[in-house]
Amino acid sequence: MTVSCLAWMVSQLPDFIKILTEISHDAALYLPLFFIYSILAVIILPIPIEAGLFNPYINPVFLVLTLAAGKSIGGFSVFYIGSGISSLLHGKASSHILAKKIVHGLERFVQKTGMPGLLILLSIPLMVDTIPVYLYALLITPHEKKIVSAAVFAGVNFIAGIIRATIVLAIASLFGFHLV
Repeated sequence: MTVSCLAWMVSQLPDFIKILTEISHDAALYLPLFFIYSILAVIILPIPIEAGLFNPYINPVFLVLTLAAGKSIGGFSVFYIGSGISSLLHGKASSHILAKKIVHGLERFVQKTGMPGLLILLSIPLMVDTIPVYLYALLITPHEKKIVSAAVFAGVNFIAGIIRATIVLAIASLFGFHLV
């Protein structure tokens, strides 16, 4: 994907949010688009996803599950993207001393924290998913990839989506915003 393609997609984001807002009353239209939005937020859109949870016309349980499912599919996809380009990262990093040190430090962080670390990072409200998901997908060692399958990686994304959405909705509720 080229930088211009990514820039175009990000430029379309306000229009996409406007469309979501306009169809917020129709669950049959809203939930599939929110699902796609959730997938894209993991794969290519460096934006938080929480805004889609605030729909007074749809039961929050469906919104939370849609967000979590989208994050799961996005995580599954990134796991395979990361597996495919991991060797390229290590090859490029080995030619520059600073890059090599940065990659080595990030690898140690990923190895030390593992899937619990990813779960915690992805559970933080307003966290951009794209960066930590790619970081973990790229830097999981070949040994860990035997333990951490794409299904486990997707599962961590799913659980984190539920935790994160629940935290956001609980905080919103504390401030008097109730969706039910």
